[in-house]
Amino acid sequence: MSTFLSSPRRRRRLAWAGSLGLVGAGLVTVGVLWPNTADRAPEVKEPGKAQVYHEPEHVKLTNKARAEALATAANFVKTAVARQHVERSWPLASAALKEGYTLDQWKRGSIPVVPYPVATAKWKFDYVYANALGLQVLVYPRDGSGERPNLFFMELKPVGDPHHRHWVVDSWTPSGVANPALAAPVPSSGGGNNALGVQPLNSGVVGQGESRLGAIWLLLPIGLLAIVPLVLVLLAVRSWRRSRRAERAYREHAERRAGLTPPDSSVP
Repeated sequence: MSTFLSSPRRRRRLAWAGSLGLVGAGLVTVGVLWPNTADRAPEVKEPGKAQVYHEPEHVKLTNKARAEALATAANFVKTAVARQHVERSWPLASAALKEGYTLDQWKRGSIPVVPYPVATAKWKFDYVYANALGLQVLVYPRDGSGERPNLFFMELKPVGDPHHRHWVVDSWTPSGVANPALAAPVPSSGGGNNALGVQPLNSGVVGQGESRLGAIWLLLPIGLLAIVPLVLVLLAVRSWRRSRRAERAYREHAERRAGLTPPDSSVP
């Protein structure tokens, strides 16, 4: 009497299925248990309470401080960013932004400020702290520049004694947002020097957000690997059933030919 393992072909298929199943199970195990090999920051253990970051308290600007901050921002964009009379932006930049640069270098345009062919700009307050002010600045390009409207982040800081404080620009960084929907023509700023018109920025025009890859997607490859052994087992079972039916049919045929099975009475 033949058994399931009596066929060499079934034994070979079962061996292949088992091998592939072990490989798939190994990959799943490695994906789940393999430790993170990324460099980790050294742990700093200090006695005492854990240090928790607290966002600085938001404050309300006076009308005078608000006007002075926006005037500084507008003049900085009109000079340093647009690369027009760059030397005029020297007193508008903070000591940190000018660190490592001389006035001569600054005048020549060798400055750590991303340039842009500014025609006009709009602003929106991002945050207002006692020691810092953040702006989102949407700038529109001059005609024929080939640029798209872009969103930049500017931070200003107050300097000087409490009675004679003034604002300076401490950073100017692009956000990477260049929306074709913003490319509609804007009113000409007028004048040959493209004087900057600072206007409120519609918060609905440029959206901000952060896209993160959900944890469920990280588990998808592991789930696919887990399905592989199941598929191999189903294929092996189907092959085994087909082999059983073929052997049974062959046995019945051989028995009829040997005369072991009575012929059908309907046959003359």
